[in-house]
Amino acid sequence: MLLSPWLVHACEKTNLCLGVFLNGFLMYLVGRHSHVGFGIYRNLLMSFATYDMFLSMLHMFMNPKTINVGTTFSVVSYSPIEHRYFSSIFCASFTVSFSIVNIHFLYRYWTVSKPAMLEYFKNFRFIIVLLLYIAADELSCYFRYTHLTVPAGTAGAEAVKAVFREKFNDTVEGGWLIVDYYQDGNGVDPLAFSFFLSGVAKMLLSASTAALLAGLTYAKILEARDKSFNFQAIQLAFLKTVIAQSAVPILFVYIPYFVVIFMPLMGMESSEIASYFPLMTSFFPALDAIVIITMIRDYREAAMRIFCCGRGKTEPLGLDRTGWSSNSDAQSQATLVTTVGTSASESANRDKYRDKY
Repeated sequence: MLLSPWLVHACEKTNLCLGVFLNGFLMYLVGRHSHVGFGIYRNLLMSFATYDMFLSMLHMFMNPKTINVGTTFSVVSYSPIEHRYFSSIFCASFTVSFSIVNIHFLYRYWTVSKPAMLEYFKNFRFIIVLLLYIAADELSCYFRYTHLTVPAGTAGAEAVKAVFREKFNDTVEGGWLIVDYYQDGNGVDPLAFSFFLSGVAKMLLSASTAALLAGLTYAKILEARDKSFNFQAIQLAFLKTVIAQSAVPILFVYIPYFVVIFMPLMGMESSEIASYFPLMTSFFPALDAIVIITMIRDYREAAMRIFCCGRGKTEPLGLDRTGWSSNSDAQSQATLVTTVGTSASESANRDKYRDKY
């Protein structure tokens, strides 16, 4: 390995601890430093932070290891619970984050195109539908791991277990998720190839849905000429934040995952690359929180005031603690859902709000 195993392990645990801390801190910022105009958006941000904190703790407990040998891909939970069902739950849990991102894109699209539809986010039945969508996404990935992988019984399975014993000087009997692409020596195994195709299809579907909603939202923002300047600027800023959030799992989960399942299929050497996969995924929860904190000005400046002992940027008189104008007219311009008018004072306030986020 280019990096020593202990250094990789230390970096992984550091990332996970940062993920717990930063997402806990983000939950505090969302609860204490969000403007009332955020409305339902606060709930979406809180769901991101809560789930990312859970994901960090789950990763820390499950301690996953990725072992690739020849044409075999495998994941194992190196934890007190050695069962492939728990390993499947962990692997499938990464899909939930992108499901929440797509819900967020839907919220942004409705904000600029059909504001009245946002009332659905307050409707109990619609919330149940969203939860069912997330659960279905999770379950589909869970069954993919439990039914399209094997626990043992092939030459490739025994090979990855042998490498694990040599590398960690320990054995794990349960918890293995193994994909042996050429287990019978007569071409690609249909079950293993189904695992690969379903994974690629899932990633493409999630990414294309996000891209479609992002493109439609951007087009609607540009068309919103009858709305105030502040409305357009704020919606563009929030759209950039969601796009940045969606880029984090793509860069640190989806792309590395595609690499570690594609290279064995092609017969390419991937043992060293696969060993870094848990490290890459450990970056995801912490970076997700960093993106939100740094790109939303209210949270960024609140964090600066907290960590810099109050030396963060201060706003001119007339702005409240979150940086929004305290007069009702400016508040209505900043409201994320229903602002459609242009006030007479907008030109004077334009520069003040231009870099709001």
